[in-house]
Amino acid sequence: MPKKSMIMFFLCTLGLMEIALPQVQKERERKVRADKQQFQEQDFWIYDNLEVAFDVAAEQQKPLLVVFRCIP
Repeated sequence: MPKKSMIMFFLCTLGLMEIALPQVQKERERKVRADKQQFQEQDFWIYDNLEVAFDVAAEQQKPLLVVFRCIP
């Protein structure tokens, strides 16, 4: 492939990526927010309250799994 064609191919690819990337990010954010909502609605998950989680684990004499996630 000639050098000019390679450069044009590379630039076109970058352009397409810039168009597609915001859509991918929006879709990921939508999925993350839906996941967060689902966890908050379920009774057996304790979301965003570590003190209550420790109390429930001690009361039920069960181990506690803490997951730290970056959710907007």
